[in-house]
Amino acid sequence: MAHKKKAGRKKIEIDLTGVAELAAQGNDYKTIALLMGVSESTFHRRKKDSEDFANAIKKGNAKCVKVVVSELLKSILKGNIAAIIFYLKCKAGWNELADVMQEEKTQKFKVTIEPSRDLTDEQTKLLGLSVPNPQFKKTD
Repeated sequence: MAHKKKAGRKKIEIDLTGVAELAAQGNDYKTIALLMGVSESTFHRRKKDSEDFANAIKKGNAKCVKVVVSELLKSILKGNIAAIIFYLKCKAGWNELADVMQEEKTQKFKVTIEPSRDLTDEQTKLLGLSVPNPQFKKTD
């Protein structure tokens, strides 16, 4: 009895290590697919159908995030206010709008965060910012 050939195209092999490396470099799915020589639809189908493929992408993305977080923390420790505010918004739930209940109406107010006033001395030290010395306040 002769074996029948399976209908359809031959399955394209995709190097999972290459996929993980490209994801670790911060490439999006479209770029990874292009560099791996497959269509976006093939890329997404493999991600959906293959746990190993999906895990290679997750592992690569996690490496990329690790590098970015490390650089963000370095900026925070150097006193970069934008980095500090970004971190607090993303990780500590801070936002620029404060809700105030007044006569059953919610009003929104813009709040400016001033680390020297809004952070405790301990928080300021942890972030590597200079702590104002209360003994030497400037007087006019």
